[in-house]
Amino acid sequence: VVVVSANTEVLDAVRKLSPDTAVGGIVLRAKSAAKILKDYDGVFVWHTAFTADLAKKARDEGRFIAPWVVANDRVAQFVKAGANALLTDDPAGALKILRGRK
Repeated sequence: VVVVSANTEVLDAVRKLSPDTAVGGIVLRAKSAAKILKDYDGVFVWHTAFTADLAKKARDEGRFIAPWVVANDRVAQFVKAGANALLTDDPAGALKILRGRK
């Protein structure tokens, strides 16, 4: 289970109540993602701010990173760049794309 919120006060409260539960932020900008990665278990970052360098930073720090996408046109690119997960409004479409990569 991962609890994700844009509100760091919520993340801190969850961590206090359940220290073993993974918590992560949801952000729009790479700079904000870097800050969240310092303090929490991972981050969902708006797709335009997701980069391979940011994914590498997250992996190197033992954190998860996932792009937050509305359209699935870049799903394969995100996975190739090192995304651990995806946040999408079209999971069936994302699965179709990922299955097509095999």
